[in-house]
Amino acid sequence: MFKVFNIAAIALALAAAVSATERGMTTGSGSGTPSDFPRHAPSYDWAFAPYTTEDCTGSPVDVSSHGSSHFFGYSSCANMSFHQDDNIKAVKLWVNEDEPEKQFRMCNFPHKETAKSHCHSVTVKPNSWQCVVMITNENGTPVGNKTMHDIHQFASPVQELKVIMEEEYHPFTKSELMGVRVVTSSHASQDGLWLNPFDGQAKTVGNNCTVLPDYWPKSSLDVWFPPYDSEKAEMMRYRFQSGVNLGSWFVTEKWMAPSLFQCVHEGEKGELAILHGYGNTSQGIQSARALLEKHWDTWITVDDFDKMRYQYNINSVRIPIGYWNLPGAQFTKDTPFEAWSDVYKNSWKYVRRAIEMAADRDMGVLLDLHAAYGSQNGQENSGYNGFRVEFFWPENQKRTKEALVWIANDLKDVTNLVGIELLNEPWNEPGLGGWFESTAKAIHDIGGNAAQLPVYYSHPATPQNSSSAKNKPTFTAYDTHQYYTFVDRNAPVSDILDKVQGSVHEKLVALQKATGDRLVVGEWSCALDPGSLSGNAKEHAKQRLEFCQRQIESYRNASSAMYFWSYKYEDCKFWGGWCFDDMYRKYIGSYDGYGLSLSESKQVFTQMSMFPTPMNAIMVPPWSSSHSKAQGFKDGFDIAKKLATTHPISRLGFKGEFIRIMWGRRSKHNAGLDLDDYSQGFEDGVTHIPQFGTENI
Repeated sequence: MFKVFNIAAIALALAAAVSATERGMTTGSGSGTPSDFPRHAPSYDWAFAPYTTEDCTGSPVDVSSHGSSHFFGYSSCANMSFHQDDNIKAVKLWVNEDEPEKQFRMCNFPHKETAKSHCHSVTVKPNSWQCVVMITNENGTPVGNKTMHDIHQFASPVQELKVIMEEEYHPFTKSELMGVRVVTSSHASQDGLWLNPFDGQAKTVGNNCTVLPDYWPKSSLDVWFPPYDSEKAEMMRYRFQSGVNLGSWFVTEKWMAPSLFQCVHEGEKGELAILHGYGNTSQGIQSARALLEKHWDTWITVDDFDKMRYQYNINSVRIPIGYWNLPGAQFTKDTPFEAWSDVYKNSWKYVRRAIEMAADRDMGVLLDLHAAYGSQNGQENSGYNGFRVEFFWPENQKRTKEALVWIANDLKDVTNLVGIELLNEPWNEPGLGGWFESTAKAIHDIGGNAAQLPVYYSHPATPQNSSSAKNKPTFTAYDTHQYYTFVDRNAPVSDILDKVQGSVHEKLVALQKATGDRLVVGEWSCALDPGSLSGNAKEHAKQRLEFCQRQIESYRNASSAMYFWSYKYEDCKFWGGWCFDDMYRKYIGSYDGYGLSLSESKQVFTQMSMFPTPMNAIMVPPWSSSHSKAQGFKDGFDIAKKLATTHPISRLGFKGEFIRIMWGRRSKHNAGLDLDDYSQGFEDGVTHIPQFGTENI
């Protein structure tokens, strides 16, 4: 026997409860196709967006998704009753008194068999609300023959809610009640506002932070990497890295993405400030997670990776992460992030997906531990909002090492992982070098493909501190950062240009030699202090162009990799000198290992694809004194040709390290192979590529 309830009361209560499962948002289009439809949201979810009359034409849309819900209509539910085993979902749309009339398009997620999604409209007048209802039974099958009517406005919604909450049959708990997302047409592409379904006021938590529902990513977080390809991994690791940083993605920084910090406490700015702003209540934690998961999902997208790869000739990205991005509460236990460990429960999945997006485009990934336990530099970029450096406490060093070993073990079989950077810009305290050594050893002791995984040190920029890298048995690189806007504030641009080509370049050349060609410029930018520029806007542009170009030329010739900081900012125009997406079009132009334009790169690719290895390089008797040079020449030419005939075109970067590896392999079969002669021949072979590949350009 079915029990019958007052549908008005049920609809009102569920209007609040359903939004706990509301995940998606679309923007209007003439065809009615949602442009931002979540692809992996659960069944029964609703996507909302404002629309105009013109937007509401067309037939039901095809969406490549899944689900089992059907849209039955909108209206209030007077004179209706539902059976207890019906699964009723309702959502309340509110328009404030001072707002204009709004129209919303309501789309259910597509049926799993027909892949059809149905959209309907609802109009909400000022100072009123309406309810949209969907009905399915327990197994998700739509319930037919239900008549929809306009919902009556209750004189006392709160009283009605109280009544329904006291009934034993109510399927939701008070903790599940949440607001409903409403977006005005003028802000359709933004987040919108979550409104309290009972009083029409913004529902907030913590330091006046807007309550948010769970966020569902636009694409799957299930990542699959192809089997490890040692030959491809070697090519990606040893080529010159023409790269960019993907900053403020997993370690957020206020100056780069200020919208994430809208409700932080005054004076706080590191990632921890976001968490403090939302507070550590269950609703605050859930809302902070929703905020950050949307950021991880949308800050850098496949479109950005396509642009980097196919328009900008970028072959590698440096991705900063924090220890809190690792999965499991054990990584944040006894840290300032402990109370918010649930915020990051999906974070590592997004990191792995980022690596996969790069892999799909043959782009390398340098994973950079930007934020260590205790903070290695006390800066905002290590996650903290107050200055302190506690990394050098033994327990924090131990935990940081363990985290890095975990990362290496998890990613050791990922072909496009070109390296792991152990720390970012640490203080140069006693014992730091020893910690680098022991951590690198712990990573390589994992064995398997981790044994040859490149590790990157970030250390004070002196040849004395980096010289030990030259003779290491494993691939160890040295990262230096080059900025002029901090230390050269107000210095004339002419002096800075001289410095780039003079003393700084000489210092980099010395470092490259000391490290055995293992120097990396892990961060640099085109930013200049405004006081350094002179003349009018046109002259400023000319000065910045020359500043960018001289840096690129220096880093190409005096290092094995360069990573611009950073690819993206919320306001690229304001931070122009820091934003690669803005700088490339204006001042960079060419960013591959040879400094060729896209058209020139294609010509080199075509010419080198047809160019054979010179015969005299392989016709020397193996017992000859010149055999070592000949073998070196062939190996050098082969790798240079291979790199010149891949997209994007590149050249050998970590030359000294690669020569050591190749000579070691050849020596196993030819004990008489001389290292010095082999190295000289290798150098000659490598230089044939620009000579023969670009002679007709």
